[in-house]
Formats: sequence, C-alpha cells, structure tokens
Amino acid sequence: MPTPPTPTTHLLPKGPVTLAESYALCKQFNKRHGTTYYWSTKVLPPDKRPHVHALYGFCRYADDIVDDLGPVPVAEREAALASFGERFFRDLRAGSSSDPVLMAVVDTVRKF
Repeated sequence: MPTPPTPTTHLLPKGPVTLAESYALCKQFNKRHGTTYYWSTKVLPPDKRPHVHALYGFCRYADDIVDDLGPVPVAEREAALASFGERFFRDLRAGSSSDPVLMAVVDTVRKF
C-alpha cells in the first residue's frame, strides 16, 4: 500500500536519492516541523547531528501518517502506518532502503 500524501510526503523526491540526500531530507523535515528539536541538535557533536535528524524524520513520517491525513478513516490510517512499519523492518533486515527517509534511518540504526 503506498503511503498516502501528508505534510511531509509531498516534500519527498520523485526519483532515487543518495544517502547524503536522504540525510538532508530528514534534516529539512526537522528544521521545518520540529524547530526546537532542530536547534537543540546544534549542541551535539556535528557527526551525530545527521543521525538525530534521521530519527526525527522517521518519527515525523509516522506521525504524519497518523495525524495529518485529513478525513481519512481510522482503518486506512492504521493500514498506512502498518505498511510503513513493515517497510521499515524489511529494509532494516535488508540493511538498506530505497525510501528517501528510511534510507538514512536504516543507516543510522546500523551504525548505532
């Protein structure tokens, strides 16, 4: 099941992305939607910041599926969230992802 459009998914690139672009996208989500969280990353060592942005991107993506789909029935929200979770765990087992957000998240989880 494709992920329904949300405030963050409309920002997703249409084609393949590199790992650096995936991290940049997560940073963009963090800066745009979680400004307090974004600015708090400035106190972290620079090499840790991209990973925090990736985790924020993951949470934001899931949150938008649950909260920001407009008048979508609960069952559809649940199905979309379940699909997202399945993709995440599948990609985590595979060690990589083609999803523009999950790519950075999987990389972060594998590193830590």
